[in-house]
Amino acid sequence: MPRPLFDLSTIDLDHTEVDTAGVETVNPQRGAMRHLDAIVHIDLEAGTAVARREVRGDEFWCSGHFPERPLLPGVLIVEACAQLSSYFANTVLGLAGKPLLFAGIEDARFRGPVEPGDRLILAAVRGQVKPRLVRFDCQALVPRDGALSIVFTGKILGVPQ
Repeated sequence: MPRPLFDLSTIDLDHTEVDTAGVETVNPQRGAMRHLDAIVHIDLEAGTAVARREVRGDEFWCSGHFPERPLLPGVLIVEACAQLSSYFANTVLGLAGKPLLFAGIEDARFRGPVEPGDRLILAAVRGQVKPRLVRFDCQALVPRDGALSIVFTGKILGVPQ
């Protein structure tokens, strides 16, 4: 089982550093395609960022993605990690005004379900940064039984436009 990318116990996951409106000033996604509710932590020196997403039972996928037991589609978890990476790249890495387009994913692993009512914690660590390619190590975690359970790991690749 993988370990968290960095120590999340020192971060207040209820804290809101950047709210939804602030995220939307940087990221273009709106409505059902916005998958970040808040940025709770961002650290330029460490190259880390943490966001949260409250998974609701009224979301568009619930009625069709296993209706008997709705599960957040893995592709939406990946999208949430990509949105956190894009926010980080645009605000911290100086790519403001250049949308970070999704270029790929490496080493993706899904390790547990995410259901309506869960709080999805997204963590990203800045990796390789080149003029035409940005890479972030990402994880998604869900609080379960008093601990954070890793439900996704992967590397997000983005291309600044």
